[in-house]
Amino acid sequence: MNFSRPSTALFALAGLTAAASLPVIQPAAMAQTPQFSDVELSFWARPFIEKLAERNIIAGFPDGTFKPNAPVTRAQFAAILRQAFDQNRVREYRGFNDVSSSFWGVPAIKEAYETGFMSGYTDGSFLPNQQIPKVQAVVSLASGLELSPEAPSVNASLNRYRDAGQIPEYARPGVAAATQNGIVVNYPNVNYFNPNQVTTRADVAALVYQALVDQGDLEPLAASLRANQYLVRAEPQGSVGETPNPLPGSMVRAGTRIQVSAPGEESIRYAIVPSEVYATNLEVAEDIMMDGTVMIPKGSIIRGAFRPTQIQSGTTQTVATRYVADSVTIGNRVYPLNASSSLRLPVTQNELEETEVDAQVKPSDAARSVLRALFPNLGSAIFGEDPAQAPAALEESAVIIIDPEEDLDLTLQSGFRMGA
Repeated sequence: MNFSRPSTALFALAGLTAAASLPVIQPAAMAQTPQFSDVELSFWARPFIEKLAERNIIAGFPDGTFKPNAPVTRAQFAAILRQAFDQNRVREYRGFNDVSSSFWGVPAIKEAYETGFMSGYTDGSFLPNQQIPKVQAVVSLASGLELSPEAPSVNASLNRYRDAGQIPEYARPGVAAATQNGIVVNYPNVNYFNPNQVTTRADVAALVYQALVDQGDLEPLAASLRANQYLVRAEPQGSVGETPNPLPGSMVRAGTRIQVSAPGEESIRYAIVPSEVYATNLEVAEDIMMDGTVMIPKGSIIRGAFRPTQIQSGTTQTVATRYVADSVTIGNRVYPLNASSSLRLPVTQNELEETEVDAQVKPSDAARSVLRALFPNLGSAIFGEDPAQAPAALEESAVIIIDPEEDLDLTLQSGFRMGA
């Protein structure tokens, strides 16, 4: 990695107009311990800034300041990339219609384009003086370093951000890859990506530092430093239904509906008798979103059981069933879940068509006996035994047939808190 490029990047870091004071390269002796009058010991990005200044990747101004909160333009960001990285060229530069040959940033823009870090817009422009939003900076790093998101999915990696819904579609793979590789730094709240926030000089220092750590060119920050709390940690990848880092304290409100299905790829219907408790798992069929963020990912496993419930109507008493959930597993964590379905009523022989009882029906042992008595000609694929056998004496003559996808939308009876 080349850390001793010419001072182009130092001009880019000004974040000001060409007429303003420009950053200067410090003498080599001073560069070992850079001091900036406006970067206090407690400033969140100080470790990133000082380390990159030691490497002459960034520098301060003649007045001894760094201006950490000044915005960075696209041309300035290109120059920073040129100073920090030495990637191979992957395409030919043909210029942009708004970047003249005399523009100070042409060498940096040219290299950022040729190495795959940055691209222009569809109208042929580059917008060199546009302040670069965070999402563009992160995607640029992922692109130039040729990072791709790994399993389980892009969405699973982005679920850790409470504002994941604000990340543009084009940027989601790049942000996911940067997240998985530990490049993303979120200040002031690690749980918010803030994709459209203008990137400051401090932000750029943090992102570039973490990218160099990922490439093996810098050591990770010391664990004792405050800046660590803003690093988005790369998480082990897992299976569908895993959220990489459930956000502590996040709440899914009571009354939220949860679509479910039978686990796996099966398309089945359950058959039970009204009086039994029948334990079975269900799978979350669609992501549960709150404020644009996935809170319970599709594929999460719900544990619970069908439980009998008595319904009184005048002098008539009927036993129905409802599914009552006890917990949900998200990744490797199990959370308590207070959710239940609406009541499902039993059907008798007069109400049940034989065509409804097919190979997709998964009966409990008790329901299997009832169905054999009601439909003795049905095959062993349903009953799991010789249908010619005489049915046993039954205490019940009704069953409840349930299609999870159509009949079992669950409703949260109380708020579900992530990290509880």
